[in-house]
Amino acid sequence: MLRVFVDEISPRIEYAFEFIFEPRGVEYQLTTDPSEEVDFAYSESRNISVPHIEMADFMRKSTITSISLMVSEFEGMDCYAFDGVVDPIASVFYHLTRYEEYISNTKDEYGRFPFLVSEAPQN
Repeated sequence: MLRVFVDEISPRIEYAFEFIFEPRGVEYQLTTDPSEEVDFAYSESRNISVPHIEMADFMRKSTITSISLMVSEFEGMDCYAFDGVVDPIASVFYHLTRYEEYISNTKDEYGRFPFLVSEAPQN
C-alpha cells in the first residue's frame, strides 16, 4: 500500500489520485497525519524526508479561480506549472476536469469553448 501525506484532503486531490492509481490497481491511502510513516508526499511543505511533489494551491480550493499556467519541466518531461508551482498531479486534474473551459471567456459562435485555443493541442 502506498501511503501519501497531504496537507489536507480535498475533493480535487481525491479525484486526481483516484484517477491515477485505482485503474492501475495500486492501493493507496491519503493521510494528513505528519506522524504517520508515509512513502510519498504531495504537499506545500518542503520539510519532508520522502519523495515529494509540491502541490499547486488551486488543488486545495473548492471554487473555480483563475490561475497562471505555463509549461515547465518535471523530471525531464513537460509539465504544467500553476502560479509557478510545477505539479504533475494538478496537471492531471486540470485536463480531466477541463478546468480551462471554466476559467476562459473565449467562446465560439455557439457559446462553446473552442478546442483550438485549448492547452491540450498546443502542449
